[in-house]
Parts: sequence; C-alpha cells; structure tokens
Amino acid sequence: MTASGESYHTNYHNDVLMGERNKPLTQEKEEILKSSDLFCYIGDADRKDPCISPIFGNYTTFPKSLFIVGDKEMLLDDTLSIVEKIKENGNDVELINRKGMFHIYPIHVRYLRESRAAHKRIREFIAESFKE
Repeated sequence: MTASGESYHTNYHNDVLMGERNKPLTQEKEEILKSSDLFCYIGDADRKDPCISPIFGNYTTFPKSLFIVGDKEMLLDDTLSIVEKIKENGNDVELINRKGMFHIYPIHVRYLRESRAAHKRIREFIAESFKE
C-alpha cells in the first residue's frame, strides 16, 4: 500500500489489473492510483500499518502458508519479501511464482490453464492442511 517495492514500478506496464500497458508509472499516476478505488478501504489510516500493508507485518509466528504470485504483477516484490520473512522465522511457506502471469491470475479458471493449475494446488494445500 506504500508502493515501495521495485516491482510496483517495473511491472506497472505489465500488470493488466492495476497498471497501464506500455506506459511508465509516473509520480502523478502513482498518487492517482493510491487514491483510487483499489485503495479505498484504507481511508485515513497509516499505510504502514501491518493490518493494511502486510509487508510491514511481524512473521515471528505464522501458520503454514501458500503464496501465489505472477512475475508480471506490481505486488511481486512485496509478496517475495513476505515469503522471505516467513522463511527467516522458520515457518512453513510455499511460493508459486508463475512466469508471465499478472495480479490475481488464479481467478481466471475458465480462461487460463495457469489459473486451473493454481486452483488445483490451492485445493491440495487446503486438503493437506486439514490432515495435519
């Protein structure tokens, strides 16, 4: 929510959900994006509050987790940083970083085989988690 990850800028032109194709993220566009409907739930709260921006969270104890991200999305670096924090604290985390995919690609199960593969892994992960 702070737009601090490098991929927020480097993937702006690739992210079909949050970015603009073949256009750079300018300071003006960043401010417009931060005040857009995508971030409307924040209101006047501190963007560095871990409840709003998980990148600032404490992962000392954290449950077994599955993170799915696309390498074309703006939030890639934030996701990778969170996964690393979880690992550093000795917690169990799995990362799927899908080449060529964009933010929330797993919801497009009707159109993308990558989405269907992600959903298959999500179902498996849930089933495995309930066995433990």
